Amino acid sequence: MENIIITFENGEKKECKKGIKLKEIIEDIKKDYPFDIISAKFKNQLIGYDDAIMKSGVLELYDITTPQGNKIYERGLIFLFETSTLRVLGKDTKIKIRHPIDKGIYCEIDKKITEEDVEKIKELMQSKVEAALPFEQLETSRIEAIEYFKKLKREDKVKTLSYTISNFVKLYKFDGIYNYIIGDLPNDASILKKFELTLLEGKGIVLRFPFTHTNGKITKFTYHEKYVNSLEEYAKWGNLLHINNIGELNEK
Repeated sequence: MENIIITFENGEKKECKKGIKLKEIIEDIKKDYPFDIISAKFKNQLIGYDDAIMKSGVLELYDITTPQGNKIYERGLIFLFETSTLRVLGKDTKIKIRHPIDKGIYCEIDKKITEEDVEKIKELMQSKVEAALPFEQLETSRIEAIEYFKKLKREDKVKTLSYTISNFVKLYKFDGIYNYIIGDLPNDASILKKFELTLLEGKGIVLRFPFTHTNGKITKFTYHEKYVNSLEEYAKWGNLLHINNIGELNEK
């Protein structure tokens, strides 16, 4: 069987069988890495866990401490949070992913929520992580995608897709829910082990996770009232101007 040479960023080389899958490489070398490998790029192109590598070349591996890996982790975690929140609070719940806030993401929710609700959401998220639910990628027509999000009353997605020039778009499916996300997601939820939820009374939830410079750790949350108030003021201006997402900004 023909072999190929995989070269890692540190210059180390590894001889592998031709057609080896990324997940096989990760499984073989993971003991040498302090954090889980979230994604990878081979010969400057992002590849998935099940992609086969047919030629020799440079393989870049991304974990949560790299900008590329951290961004993919964030997107996957937000999707995990949204699907779990909808299961706990009901499908009619409106969730707005607002702004970064003290090593986390401020998520505005249109319902009154309690600490008990937050704990239920967290437990559901953890169960999906343990079950390694996959983030499935599929291609559909832009029109079908728009109709789907209209039924869900997701006007933000409808407006964004309305300004997409391609006739076909990439959607992600997770736990029976479809989403239009710009950028890549993890292979499955098992990688999303580290997160915390903090309730902001009367406002929403802060979704926290390790950032690139926190060495894989979640830092202690500090509530900055003036900063949160300024974010709310910013959101109010957005509502008044009817600019709450990219689609509405494009309309203006």
